[in-house]
Amino acid sequence: MSTLITIPTKIVTYGEIDGVLNDLIEAKAAYDTVVEKHQINQLTSDSKQEILTAIGTEISKMKYYYTLVIFDDAMSVFKNKQLPLFKKLFKNRQPKIT
Repeated sequence: MSTLITIPTKIVTYGEIDGVLNDLIEAKAAYDTVVEKHQINQLTSDSKQEILTAIGTEISKMKYYYTLVIFDDAMSVFKNKQLPLFKKLFKNRQPKIT
């Protein structure tokens, strides 16, 4: 059976999650800005590679990228709404709607 969709995956420890999520959110925001301003062809190869590394996929004509975050113990993450991780995930749960 052939693969229909390749989903980029990053497996990280809880100690790494904050930095990885920050990088991902920042890269997606940068990509969104580039797409909105129609500047994809103006990106340097270093900028493209930096976004590619953080998002984990190829730069394409896709308008917005979606992020799925899965935790092995997701219930404990969402029990305490005061946790910084909960707030970050909740704030970034939807793509930008324009």
